[in-house]
Amino acid sequence: MKKISLKSTSGFSLLEIIIVLAIVGTLTAIILTSVTSSQSKAQIKETGVKAGVVFSALLNYQVDTGSFPSSSQGLESLVKNPGVAGWIDPYVKNEDQLKDAWNHLFRYELVDGNPVLISNGKDGQKGTKDDLRFEDGKLVSTGAQEGPG
Repeated sequence: MKKISLKSTSGFSLLEIIIVLAIVGTLTAIILTSVTSSQSKAQIKETGVKAGVVFSALLNYQVDTGSFPSSSQGLESLVKNPGVAGWIDPYVKNEDQLKDAWNHLFRYELVDGNPVLISNGKDGQKGTKDDLRFEDGKLVSTGAQEGPG
């Protein structure tokens, strides 16, 4: 008579299944990190493009009025006439053009006669590590910092 073994030789052991799940989990984490990093870089680039558009509007404003808006007049002066002689038309179509890739309004400062745009970054908070500072339409620094004003 033939004995029947209770042990099965087919299928996967619990240890093999755990190892496969660990490998899949690690690969998923690596992929998600890569995608998140790529998205963040794309949003920084998009914010740079948007800052360039705002700087172009600021230059047009300066050509028409003879100076950049003061810090107190701010970027709103690109949409509505702040009562300055030479102001012709809105320099941007609407306030949405004054926002970064995270849909936050740029901060504007006039520093030594030069316009500076600051994006509060993804978190939308002033003075945190994801802030972006633009001068002459170019990204000059990232991270928490305050201008001289």
